[in-house]
Amino acid sequence: MRGLAQLLDTVLTLAGLHLQPWMAPVALLALAVILFPVLRRSHSTSLVRKRLRRLPYVGAAERRRLEEEALAMVAGSPVGLLVVAQEALRLGRYDLARRAADALEAAGARPRDLRAIRRILEPQLEPTPAQERVHIEALVQADMNDEAARRRALARARWPKEEWSTDNEPPTEDPR
Repeated sequence: MRGLAQLLDTVLTLAGLHLQPWMAPVALLALAVILFPVLRRSHSTSLVRKRLRRLPYVGAAERRRLEEEALAMVAGSPVGLLVVAQEALRLGRYDLARRAADALEAAGARPRDLRAIRRILEPQLEPTPAQERVHIEALVQADMNDEAARRRALARARWPKEEWSTDNEPPTEDPR
């Protein structure tokens, strides 16, 4: 420890600074005060992870209690709720992940984080009309006219108010 103190003193002396012996504890205390919120959040997410890892090994009533405790421990904290959602997805507890995602949305999480969780929870999202147009055009380009016609008919039924271009529709009759 003495060698480390001498090294630090040498580096500071070369930088043109000379610290009094009482300044090191004050600097450490100031650093601890500044980093306290980060350390507290890290500790709480660590505790939440430990609780959630016990879920597969307990009964249903205990599982519900642990889930509620985990959500209560990180309530209002986007980072903590994200940890709960990710751990729940890892464990296959999709109901807990949905509740954490809903709380995450209410807590004002980054859209990218929320979108990643929602994409896993709701993989069967409906395409938009624009996405469907791009897919149909790709089918026409690939000479898959029957599939393109089928998708176009489904799209017209799904979005009747949309304008569906007939420019790229495949021919209905054989030109021969």
